[in-house]
Amino acid sequence: MPRKFRYEPPAVVLTASYYPLNHWSLMGMETALQAFWSLLAVHLTLQIAHAGSGRVTALFAVLAAAVLTRMDMALL
Repeated sequence: MPRKFRYEPPAVVLTASYYPLNHWSLMGMETALQAFWSLLAVHLTLQIAHAGSGRVTALFAVLAAAVLTRMDMALL
């Protein structure tokens, strides 16, 4: 039987309270929006790959919105 993960809560708290990480990750206004577009694109891609659903148009719309948010997202 595996042991309980005792180190997860302190790791989450220490990461969340680390000021340089918080400052640089939230410095740009579009950072949270970029993370949202990235996660949504990955989610849609996995849905298409596993279920074969025809949500390709939605994926292209998400990727277009990501590129319009910031041109760096073209690398996604």
